[in-house]
Parts: sequence; structure tokens; C-alpha cells
Amino acid sequence: MSLMYEEMQRFVQAEDNKDRVLKEFELLRNQYPDQYIGVVKEQVKYHNSDLDKLLTAIRDDVGTTKGVFIIFIPSKHRTIAV
Repeated sequence: MSLMYEEMQRFVQAEDNKDRVLKEFELLRNQYPDQYIGVVKEQVKYHNSDLDKLLTAIRDDVGTTKGVFIIFIPSKHRTIAV
């Protein structure tokens, strides 16, 4: 397999993971409030309230964070003023 193909497959999987999170955001908010989640193959495989600990767990498990969609799930709607 070429590196280009592998990168493209990771990109496609990341898009699928993002779509799953957006579709089920309220459910995820109830399950993982105020936590970072790591989504692999459209499933939440990692979660932690500390981003560094989450990244360490992912690296310990698979050696890299590539291909893992990571997002923070706030417990409440938050407003950002710019």
C-alpha cells in the first residue's frame, strides 16, 4: 500500500468519525461531559478530562494519534466571544 493511499484512508475515516460525533453529540454529551474523546472507526475508544492523559493513552495503545478523531465534549452549551 502506498503512503498516499494510507493517508487518504485516514482522512476518509476521520471524516466518518467527525460525522458520527456530530450526529450523536447530545448522546455523547450525556456520556462524556467535560471530557475529551478519541473516536476510532466511529466508536469512542478513549476518553479523559485531561487532554495530555488522553493523548498518552492513545500513543501507548497504537503508537500514534494519527487516525484518531479527538474532540472536547462540553457538559453545557458554551459561548465564545471573539
